[in-house]
Amino acid sequence: MKKPILKYNHPSFYQSLKTLQMKKLQILLPMVLMALFSFAQKKTITGTVNDKSDKTPVEGVTVQSKNKTALTDSSGKFTIEASVGDNLKFTHIGMKSTSLKITGTTQNLFVEMEIATGELETVVVTGYKSERKVDLTGAVAVVKLDNIKNVPSS
Repeated sequence: MKKPILKYNHPSFYQSLKTLQMKKLQILLPMVLMALFSFAQKKTITGTVNDKSDKTPVEGVTVQSKNKTALTDSSGKFTIEASVGDNLKFTHIGMKSTSLKITGTTQNLFVEMEIATGELETVVVTGYKSERKVDLTGAVAVVKLDNIKNVPSS
């Protein structure tokens, strides 16, 4: 039996080439999609933030992931969307910051924050008056006088 000769301008050559390309595509496409879905897993993380010393819930803790920010409610509970591998950062005035890394099994977190004793005695200058940091309830920026001393005023 004689084998058919495939020439570049013969229709069966193009048909076999298309069939081969489709088979490759059918194998590669699912593999690529599975890889993309496994890396881009967004998870909804819930949890509670408590004071380490007396185990009471802490209200108003800022919970930050790479792209989202959330606050804890009056019972210390929070919900935030994060990806696997992201770090969640927990911050609150008067408490030490805490960070946790999100793994594939992370769903419900229990976070305990410690009181930062030295920070509450800091004096904060707000515009034309100064306050103790413990009495301050708004956002604060620290400005070093050495950096702005030689800036010309207009």
